Amino acid sequence: MLDSRIPIVDLSVLYEPGVSRRDRAQVADALGRACGEIGFAYLRGASLSEASLRRVRSEAARFFDLPEAQKAQLATRAHNAESANRYRGYFPVTAGDASRKEGFEIGVGEPAANARDLFFAEENPWPRSEALAGFREALEAYGAALERLGRDVLGLFADYLGAGRAEFAQAYSGSVSTLRLIRYPDGSGQPAEDDGARVSTPSHTDSGVVTLLNQDETGGLQVHCRDGRWIDAAPIPGTLLLNVGDLLELWTGGRFRATRHRVLAPQGQRISVPFFFEPAPRAEIRPLWSGRGPPAEPVVYADYVLDKMKGFVEYRELTADPGWS
Repeated sequence: MLDSRIPIVDLSVLYEPGVSRRDRAQVADALGRACGEIGFAYLRGASLSEASLRRVRSEAARFFDLPEAQKAQLATRAHNAESANRYRGYFPVTAGDASRKEGFEIGVGEPAANARDLFFAEENPWPRSEALAGFREALEAYGAALERLGRDVLGLFADYLGAGRAEFAQAYSGSVSTLRLIRYPDGSGQPAEDDGARVSTPSHTDSGVVTLLNQDETGGLQVHCRDGRWIDAAPIPGTLLLNVGDLLELWTGGRFRATRHRVLAPQGQRISVPFFFEPAPRAEIRPLWSGRGPPAEPVVYADYVLDKMKGFVEYRELTADPGWS
């Protein structure tokens, strides 16, 4: 059963000819209130059909079903000494990661010229076309569509907040976002959290600005409410699930909130395709409003995300390398 505390925000009116200011304001208000109250919202009507969302999940499943040797050719340097990439590419199940997930990630967008020396700008590795025909084209088209959607969402944020449009646009000039494919195996035997729930992904907040999640029918995602209860964020056909990250909470001075969430251990495999809509690597993020406490210090996105990556098991080896930059 769906929980009404995570609203469904219909964006379709935004893409109709001659959309009125009133209609746009209503959409912005619905999304802004969701981001301020619970930090999550389902997005419907964003020019992404259920068939297109399902296609991407199907491409992810095809990729993970490749022989291990073929996936290993696309692995990052931590798992393939011959790889030129430290960040973009495939990572196998990592020792010490209780989720036992494997993943593949690519960059979406073109970095600003002054950021091309950073890890964000690595070339995306792709499977040979004969091994996975159509895979690259499907992911590139999907990533471009979510990049456009992310920018539309920023515009709605600015409308709701009454400010920030220029700051958002400047920070996202020359941005490179991340599209990640993840497969979790059957979760039997997974460790339990304090409340006894067995999880594949422990309770956490996302570190970035906005996550747009395409999840399969397996479900299991839960959101932690202010009253202390966990509620299900079950998949809804034809929607993406948006959630606020820590950096957006900082950026808005706490007007939007990053909410803790977790994923219950699945029965059978689970495919998840999150899109992390990220600012330009060298963008300086300055809080637009002051929260209850002293104003937060501005952060440079590349420095911020590198520090956050030190807490992820799949990047632990890399971020411990003094040459990582």
